[in-house]
Amino acid sequence: MPDLTNKTDFCGAMVPAISPQGHTLGVVIVKATYEIDSQGTLSLAVEQSDILYADEMADDGRAIRVPSDFVDRKPGAEVIVVPPVRTVRDSLYANQQLAVRFGTLVFAGKIEDKWPFGPIGRLEEPRRTYAGTYDDAWQRERMPLLPLDFDARYHLAAPAGQLLGAYARGDEELALANFYGERRIEARLPGAAVVVSTNVLGDYFTRIADLDTIIIWSDVARLQLVWRLAIRPRQKLEEIGDVFVDAVDLRAARELFSAT
Repeated sequence: MPDLTNKTDFCGAMVPAISPQGHTLGVVIVKATYEIDSQGTLSLAVEQSDILYADEMADDGRAIRVPSDFVDRKPGAEVIVVPPVRTVRDSLYANQQLAVRFGTLVFAGKIEDKWPFGPIGRLEEPRRTYAGTYDDAWQRERMPLLPLDFDARYHLAAPAGQLLGAYARGDEELALANFYGERRIEARLPGAAVVVSTNVLGDYFTRIADLDTIIIWSDVARLQLVWRLAIRPRQKLEEIGDVFVDAVDLRAARELFSAT
């Protein structure tokens, strides 16, 4: 694996992956954790949460509580609202109407017997449909690669009403109604962009990573942002040079670096 130098204050990692088409990838994942105060001020958490390489399951072992960060790409951004550790009926939110506004995306739900905001399990619809067809033909012709009809929307764990349809910018306004015992909290994302610099066989480039996951925690006033960039060598990971990750002002990143 290439060496990764993380110059940000966030948690970062580079992991090997195989694309649905069978290409070798080095996927850079960067995860920032912020605390939210009652005035809507975001402050970088002293302890940054690690990259999550597998789904974190609820106590019953059946439902996903926090989805894994380990995917090669998402086709757009999603807003995950992590359910409380305690059962919904015993939580602070029982019988409460919660609402979230992220940029122009708005969704809401009343907290009754079930948490209405996901995440969606891997065997639940619509994720199950997006996983593709694993039949005899797949075993003969594709295995261990993903099926030809695999859809990257499988990697999205949020319900349809919590999908942005594009990647997040990183400076969106966020409004939370009835979270953490507060009637309303209004905040703005910090306006940071994550840029990745490296080379493949001497071909140097810098790219802006995709901000594809926004995680709102319900038990604690915490927000997490996850950026991702897949680097594709020609054949093997050893062709990728040292990787450098920086966090820069969003406006400066747009002016200085190409997103492609």
